Amino acid sequence: MSQFDTALKAFAEYGTVAQVRHSLALVRGLPGAATGELVYLENGAPGKVTWLEEDVVYVTLLTNQPIRPGQRVARAGRPVEIGRASCRERV
Repeated sequence: MSQFDTALKAFAEYGTVAQVRHSLALVRGLPGAATGELVYLENGAPGKVTWLEEDVVYVTLLTNQPIRPGQRVARAGRPVEIGRASCRERV
């Protein structure tokens, strides 16, 4: 099962990409989305909710994969997390 399918099953809520501008997608739908929330596009690409308006959610695309209008987007229900690289201090 893909990350998109898992997210869709968990929240039963999805939106649709209406427009893509550089690395930003305008998504119609996703009424429960929160700023900073992780989302997955139908092709498995991740994104981050960056801005909310009444009927549009702006998603920063975290991928180099081509994204086109009409693709579905599902909420992951958690914030975007950036892993911490382990390092040792030099003495």
